[in-house]
Amino acid sequence: MIQDQRFSSFISFFLCGVKGIKSVLC
Repeated sequence: MIQDQRFSSFISFFLCGVKGIKSVLC
């Protein structure tokens, strides 16, 4: 499940960068 956790973290970071506004929450 470690890979899944990393993947989820990567997606969260990616979405954060795309939205930009939520960058502060990251």
